[in-house]
Amino acid sequence: MKFEKGKSYKVVNGEFVERTSEEQAELERKRAIYLAASNSTAKAAPTRLPRLKEMFARVTVSQAERLLQLEPPAFVTIYLWLSFKNFEERGLSFDWPTDTFAKSGIDRWAQRRALIKLAQVGLISVERVPSKPPKITVL
Repeated sequence: MKFEKGKSYKVVNGEFVERTSEEQAELERKRAIYLAASNSTAKAAPTRLPRLKEMFARVTVSQAERLLQLEPPAFVTIYLWLSFKNFEERGLSFDWPTDTFAKSGIDRWAQRRALIKLAQVGLISVERVPSKPPKITVL
């Protein structure tokens, strides 16, 4: 069977048959109702956000609640950097040299206190080996 452009067909007993004008009118009416209903309730398709050029650190709500318990702001700063480093290391444990924040004015003793406090709050786990930098795991 050769199909003609501009004509509408339906399947009857496994064969294509041309629609009558009444059937075509009913099909157009149903199509208009469907399109009107779908356009009124349809939301705009979400557009994809552009990929970020910068690295970022993810902080969950439970982590943020625990961070609010910490008093000195340096502890929060150190945790955010640890979270960023955790993202870079794809969730694996990593070494944290004490000279990391020396340029920022946070000495190694303050870093030690921060790591102890963050471990007590349950945000990180610290594995210490003498004469080596601590191995950090962000929980």
